[in-house]
Amino acid sequence: MHRRELWAACFRDNVLTFGNDTNNRVESSHKQMKRFLQRSDSLHKSMLKVYKWHKRSFSIIQQEANIAQSRCFTYPCSQSLIPIIRLLTPYAARKVIREYQLRRWATVEFESVDYVFFKENGKTVQVDLSACTCTCFTFQTCRYPCRHLLLVHLRKPYFTVNHVMHNCKQWTWSRNLFASQSTSAVIPRNRSNIYDTKKKIINAGMDRINDKFGEVFANAYADGVIAGINRVLNM
Repeated sequence: MHRRELWAACFRDNVLTFGNDTNNRVESSHKQMKRFLQRSDSLHKSMLKVYKWHKRSFSIIQQEANIAQSRCFTYPCSQSLIPIIRLLTPYAARKVIREYQLRRWATVEFESVDYVFFKENGKTVQVDLSACTCTCFTFQTCRYPCRHLLLVHLRKPYFTVNHVMHNCKQWTWSRNLFASQSTSAVIPRNRSNIYDTKKKIINAGMDRINDKFGEVFANAYADGVIAGINRVLNM
């Protein structure tokens, strides 16, 4: 096994992890597997657990999309960032706003037709305008818009929002089943608290119900709880 596949922080430099603390490809892209699976689970148990998790959470995520679109607020950021922030999830939006605040530490060292070089803390960072990529640690590991891409977007009119978000689809609303169609400067609000509450209610006692009454009854119980919560939220 290559050493970059090992779960070690010292080998995480410039490895795409989407912000997770592991560079394992499966766990980085599907962190719910690390949350629900155990080391001793066999393959058929693992597949069954993943299927159950997906079946329970899919309808909840769709409901969360409707809630997020109905409740909104404006992030404390520059109006020039609004078109980018509107496309991002709440977590990524906060990170990008922080990157925008740190832009003062980066200065343009050299510009060409296809590249822009920045000087930051004694290091040179390269932005490829054609590939829409950056060589900085933030972009290489987390893959959300870094301060260097934001600076290029603000300096060059032809480097549009589509260019900035070209390699950052992992953090968009559409990637996470949250489709925002509004054209105003209103930003979808983070509803993670409601999602966590619904998840706790559904998971409460599910194992005991499954053991006592069977899987069919347990799934019907979970569907009934989800439907009841959704009716309350839609009032």
